[in-house]
Amino acid sequence: MTDLPGPFRTRDGLSEGLTPRALRGNTFDRSVWGVRASPSTDGVAWRDEYVRLARLYSKRMPPTACLSHISAAILLGIPLPLGLERRPVFDFTVPAPARAPHADGIKGHSLTLASHQVIETDGLAHTSAERTWCDLASVLTTENLVAAGDFLIHWRNPISSRLALFDTVRRFPGQRGLKRMMIALPRLHERAESPPESIVRFHLVESGLPEPEVNFAIELPGGPDARADLAYPEFRTLIEYQGDYHRTAPDQWRRDMTRRARLESQGWFVVEINADDLRDPVELASRIRSVLTSRGWRP
Repeated sequence: MTDLPGPFRTRDGLSEGLTPRALRGNTFDRSVWGVRASPSTDGVAWRDEYVRLARLYSKRMPPTACLSHISAAILLGIPLPLGLERRPVFDFTVPAPARAPHADGIKGHSLTLASHQVIETDGLAHTSAERTWCDLASVLTTENLVAAGDFLIHWRNPISSRLALFDTVRRFPGQRGLKRMMIALPRLHERAESPPESIVRFHLVESGLPEPEVNFAIELPGGPDARADLAYPEFRTLIEYQGDYHRTAPDQWRRDMTRRARLESQGWFVVEINADDLRDPVELASRIRSVLTSRGWRP
């Protein structure tokens, strides 16, 4: 085994004394053309595997290249639609006017980047949270851009701020996705707890409904108190997103049933929604509009 640190280019292996036959053998991971590394470990988490492969591909890139767009979002933990998150492609950006890199498994970009817009995570250079959010506007829908922004400014562990995002958008040199950014920015909320909640909130407001309270706390007699995903307190209406947890967590499902009964006993109307409802956001907004109207709301 070579003493070369981490992934290495095959030409560097040859210069260190490895034979072509050794480089073609099963001693090394040969997932990426022109690069070798220690064999991968079975059963690792998908993000760890993504980072491992990103290291391999980065060996083929020029020193000025950094991960960007979807790849930078994955490194930062930004939530993405599953189809984008698990795609076997890596976004690499080089500073303009250098030519965008091209290779199998690589989506290359040539962009104007300020020095502070390139940072490092897990030893990999990538675009900053703010610049990544701007670049995502060219590939995400507006609803998913809102979900990504909500994650970045979340009050418990903020990676960025609304002000920092606004300043980066204002200085953004390109125009791709600018309209989406300008729609998404005022829709961001630091209290959103999940992408589905962000997406529901976005569509409610876009449909002309008032903006709901986010993560709304409700005192219940005898305790424990409740917290609603989205709420219209004036109209005693709550909107709760239900995942598929009840399939594996029946105890939590029973607790949620009791919680809902206690809320309804205090005059709250609980609208429960799931992933299927997000497939038709127009119908969902219409349904919630009907509930709010029945409880006194007027446009």
